[in-house]
Amino acid sequence: MILKKIDKYLSSSFKKALKTIEEDVIPVLKDECDRVHYNSEFPSETFNKIKEKKLLSTIIDSDRNYYIFNVYDHFYFTYLLSKVCASAGMIYAMHIAQLHTIYKNKILSKKDDELNIFIENQLLIASATSEIGKGGDVSRSIATIEKGDNDTLYLMKKCSVISYADYADGILLTANSFENKQIFIYIDKSKYKLKLMSKWDAMGLRGTCSNGYVLEAKFHENDILSISSKEIVNNFIMPYSHILWAACWFGIASNSFEKTLVYYKLNTISNAQISEIYNNLLLVENSITLNLINFEKGRDDDFMKKLELTSLKSQVSELCINVCLDCLKVLGINGYINDSKYSITRNIADSLSSIVMINNNRINNSISESLKILKT
Repeated sequence: MILKKIDKYLSSSFKKALKTIEEDVIPVLKDECDRVHYNSEFPSETFNKIKEKKLLSTIIDSDRNYYIFNVYDHFYFTYLLSKVCASAGMIYAMHIAQLHTIYKNKILSKKDDELNIFIENQLLIASATSEIGKGGDVSRSIATIEKGDNDTLYLMKKCSVISYADYADGILLTANSFENKQIFIYIDKSKYKLKLMSKWDAMGLRGTCSNGYVLEAKFHENDILSISSKEIVNNFIMPYSHILWAACWFGIASNSFEKTLVYYKLNTISNAQISEIYNNLLLVENSITLNLINFEKGRDDDFMKKLELTSLKSQVSELCINVCLDCLKVLGINGYINDSKYSITRNIADSLSSIVMINNNRINNSISESLKILKT
């Protein structure tokens, strides 16, 4: 699948970067993608190349930045990575969502001069929002900050997962302040220690290396984001995460379909089967395109925009799972075995991650409650 519908929205900066992405980044990812999945390894070579090419700070609108991407660009880049390796695409998506939050906080707090370090050093940002005792609810933390001497603050947080924590340069995390208020904190790796609790041995997205850790941090009040937790979740993390996760799953499904299409052209298969898969992919693409346009241009009705973006996650993830499974029905044993050029075993495993990344039932329940107050 080629995302022709968003081509006209891609920035000139991204079009300049696209040659670098296709010629320098993607070949490196293709070389290490099997190892990343089967050995559950972080895609180090790919992210070293992304850092080298100054592609980690693209969310920051600054003259010092070599590339500046809009939301269409970030979607497209995540999609391209995910077609080759979903773990790499998801890592990039999570990083951009965290950096987007930090960037907006610095701008609104008039501390934009502090953004230079992210541009100059191409810092990779992880997220610590999942907690033992309360699950993955990004809006709530039970880890409480404690005051120490000399304005030092302390935090101990038992995290069920922190994706790519061992490779990150900093972590954006949630906590409960000493005033019993939900807050976000950004701390660089010099201010925290990680103690391994559990190893990541999962069905899919194996290269995200989402181990469990006890995180112990020593920091100061200026590390706490000034924007309210509710605003961060609703306006920054949730929209960007749902959009870029959709890019990841769409990349997975598109790769499955492309392999199936090649197989279809060489074999006698029912036309109806392949057309049904294509129709489902078009449904996904149309939904994504509409949500991208609404998000980038800004809708007058913030309630509807939030409702549609929330729906996007469950809709796209479930359709992409169906696409992968329908492709397997066409490919048969050729798609089922690992050493076939038509194999989509990794695609299926990676696509199923969407079921556990913010539970779809919880999202659908939230949508149902929101519909009660929808004006008809």
